[in-house]
Amino acid sequence: MSEDTNQGRRFYSKLIGSIRADYDLKTRYAGLRHAEKLTASEMVNPLGVTRATVRKWETLKAYPCNDRNECLYEHPGIHSPLMTEPP
Repeated sequence: MSEDTNQGRRFYSKLIGSIRADYDLKTRYAGLRHAEKLTASEMVNPLGVTRATVRKWETLKAYPCNDRNECLYEHPGIHSPLMTEPP
């Protein structure tokens, strides 16, 4: 991350992990999974497309979940024209 703490120190993963442990906080990924967001692989079958297509479609609501540019996705809904079969 490029942000600084109020003490002028950089946020590093070790610092963030320590803060998360001290305050018993979930990771962003765990929080999104708890909110029923899906991985690109989980979106493949209901949409009938590849993972690469899931990542490219701008009509899907995507939530960045880590520093590797990976996202979790909101299910488009059973009545969405994107759906090929029921969830």
